[in-house]
Amino acid sequence: MIAIKKQIVCPLCKETSQENIVITADKSKDERVTAGIIDASLFYSKCKYCDMEINLVYPFLYIDPKNKAVIYYLPNLKSDKLLFKKTYKSFPQLKGYKKRIVGTHEELREKVMILESNLDDKVIERLKYSIYKRLSKEQRDKFKNMYFCMSDIDRKRISFIITLENNKTVYYTVSLLAYTKSEIYIDKYRLSKEDPKYFTRINFDWIKNIVNEKRDKLKAEQDKKEPDIKSKENAASKTQAAPIKKKHSGKTLLTKDQLLYMQQTRKHIFDFDQELQKKLSDEDLQEQIGEQEKQDISSTDKAKSEQVKVQEEESKKIEESKALSEEQTKQAPAEEVKTKEAVEKTEDKQK
Repeated sequence: MIAIKKQIVCPLCKETSQENIVITADKSKDERVTAGIIDASLFYSKCKYCDMEINLVYPFLYIDPKNKAVIYYLPNLKSDKLLFKKTYKSFPQLKGYKKRIVGTHEELREKVMILESNLDDKVIERLKYSIYKRLSKEQRDKFKNMYFCMSDIDRKRISFIITLENNKTVYYTVSLLAYTKSEIYIDKYRLSKEDPKYFTRINFDWIKNIVNEKRDKLKAEQDKKEPDIKSKENAASKTQAAPIKKKHSGKTLLTKDQLLYMQQTRKHIFDFDQELQKKLSDEDLQEQIGEQEKQDISSTDKAKSEQVKVQEEESKKIEESKALSEEQTKQAPAEEVKTKEAVEKTEDKQK
């Protein structure tokens, strides 16, 4: 930890006091620094004369050897990048570290909390943009900023606080699955690559600009492909139905009479095709009707022949039954005579 003495003027009582200000802090050497950043106590001083709490605003360097990350807090930051060479001379051990630069205390606190949660700040920013797109139109119009505030590994949730106009706040919670999807996006576009020469500002504007650039690039590519497709289609249509014509200086030399003759010829050919198709269709229809009639005639003839056979068989059966009945009638008197004779013989014997 590196601290310097600085004269502080109280904005209320205007009294001057000397305070020790921490300008560089190493988490591995003092764990209290992390808590002081999160609860903002590191950047507040109490006036000895009127007990007023004074917000201290000054450059501050935070080093996290465990996560190999360094955060440079530079108030009123105007640039999104800062050369690392100046800081590297004072801290050569920071080579290979993830370097971030922030312009507000809220950004500094958020970066420290992300490191403490073992998360990636670029993935968090992509997740913020996804949440922003889910907000209502009214909330997006009043949107000011969004900060990571908590991660619950047991419940698999990540929470954010959204600041709107008129000091309104909204809490938004998503699942760790949403974090994984944002992580895939960062890997897909290779946004995790770091430039070791610079301190980089990674915030909501950073991811918003990247998404807009990707969208504009994709739109430009699509607009570029559409004229090519249209030109190919036009060229294909011209080659398929292009009239035979002579060109001179890019102009057609056909006369009006020639054009009229071509139009009449095309109409005559079209009418002839129509008549031919109609004739062929009529012939096909007649052939189909003839075949159907033949089939109907053959079926009726077959049915009649079968009916005649049935009638002949029935008449034959009737004749046979008649002959049988006649024979029975002829045999009946003879049987009656025999029975009568037998009766008479029996009577004679009894006598």
